[in-house]
Amino acid sequence: KTVLITGTTLGVGRGLVTRFDKLGYKVIATSRDNYSLNLNKSKYGWSDNVNIEHLELSDKDSVVNLYEKYKNEKIDLIVNNAGGGDTSPDLFKSFIYATSLNIAGPALLNKLFIDNLKQSDNPTIIFISSIAGKYPYAGDMSYCLAKNGVSKLSELFRIELFDTNIKVTEIMPGSINT
Repeated sequence: KTVLITGTTLGVGRGLVTRFDKLGYKVIATSRDNYSLNLNKSKYGWSDNVNIEHLELSDKDSVVNLYEKYKNEKIDLIVNNAGGGDTSPDLFKSFIYATSLNIAGPALLNKLFIDNLKQSDNPTIIFISSIAGKYPYAGDMSYCLAKNGVSKLSELFRIELFDTNIKVTEIMPGSINT
């Protein structure tokens, strides 16, 4: 089985890589910070089944490059874990970055890998959003709006993939200290 996980430098993503590796999956661990991923591989004892790949979800070319590398592989599970906001004083740039990272990048990534998922006996897409998308808080408007968008993206993929065997789910955690 093969799992593609975004945002694997810290917290949930790092934990998922460690767990899936121990379960014997081939793991495609992505992050915009390969240096930290290589440190994680050593520190957490990730096996040779873990492929570390650079991925900047806010950059279309980076998403396409990852797809080109794995376009002929069966993928069983995609975990859309990467995300974040930007508290920059330039609100417009903050919104552009947050929506690219949380919505546009994952939308493109998952669209590209649909045929790879269809090769699996049990294909699944998981979107990790945030309770902040449903119950926003002050001080991080771009993050809260983007995570609301992740929820809608999950719903749209569920609708679009209804006639396939691909399952789509959303996990909406509360605050996690990563």
